[in-house]
Amino acid sequence: MPGHLKPGGMNPFALLYELQSFGLHERSDEECCDIADAMDEAMKYVFTELKSRTEGAAQYKQAATKIQKALAEQRARKEGQAGT
Repeated sequence: MPGHLKPGGMNPFALLYELQSFGLHERSDEECCDIADAMDEAMKYVFTELKSRTEGAAQYKQAATKIQKALAEQRARKEGQAGT
């Protein structure tokens, strides 16, 4: 798992798996609710980070493509001027 999804070096999926391994059914309703709330927060973080990075990567790709196009047009103009 990428480091940006492990704040403080903690892998949320490993933590959730370990927590589930202990068996939530052996805990009180209040403990289960507290655990479920913590699991919800952990998953919100992971999915928010994934969404943000995916969107950011798409925006970067779009911007880089525009830059490449502008450079290609500039090079073509220079080559056209040099050939005249």
